[in-house]
Amino acid sequence: MTKLVNRIALFVFIGVAVTAWITYHEEMDIVVPYLKQVFLAIAIFMFILLFLKANYRWQASYLVKKAPNSFIISGQGIKKAIVYEGINIGFYAYLSIMLLLYVNEGFIIGILIGLYFLEGFINLVQNMFSSGYRTLIQENAITIVSNYITIIPMKEIVKIESSHRDIRFLDKNNKTYLLDIDSIKAEQHETFIGQVKSIAKSKGIYCDVAFTRDDIHHG
Repeated sequence: MTKLVNRIALFVFIGVAVTAWITYHEEMDIVVPYLKQVFLAIAIFMFILLFLKANYRWQASYLVKKAPNSFIISGQGIKKAIVYEGINIGFYAYLSIMLLLYVNEGFIIGILIGLYFLEGFINLVQNMFSSGYRTLIQENAITIVSNYITIIPMKEIVKIESSHRDIRFLDKNNKTYLLDIDSIKAEQHETFIGQVKSIAKSKGIYCDVAFTRDDIHHG
């Protein structure tokens, strides 16, 4: 959900930026008909997506904090979340300011893009200080809650193995899910690996994940 909304937002807002740039440069003599109405329609659509995204992220963070089998994100995982979310909210902030300052027809959508910035910034800061970014391991799914949310459906998984610093989950359709072991606190690595192996054994999933103090490697 979060990745899909971010991709849609990226393409839509780039389109808005290009249209606004053409409109601002009147010497190009290009008139975009019904621009205000088009921007309003886009703003309404993107607001609905923002509401769904925010609701999904906040609920996920709340639920994993209450769950007993959740593993807190490591410092390295936090750094990655800051970088990835920072790129998004930086883009939103810049585009919002440009629309509000220079494009009269872009006022409403400029406010809307500002809300995307605000949602991302608040979510990042709040979860950094409340340990809301976690990995939840359950019998039927492993849920990674960071700035993106990834759900690994264990009932679809046929093979689990380690590669470099990732644990690779391969499903029956040859889709691969990657879990960076360094996104989990070092002191929790052994417990996490043990739970993955336990679930794999109970479901008859091939599992070749070895754990040492310093690395995750093929056994």
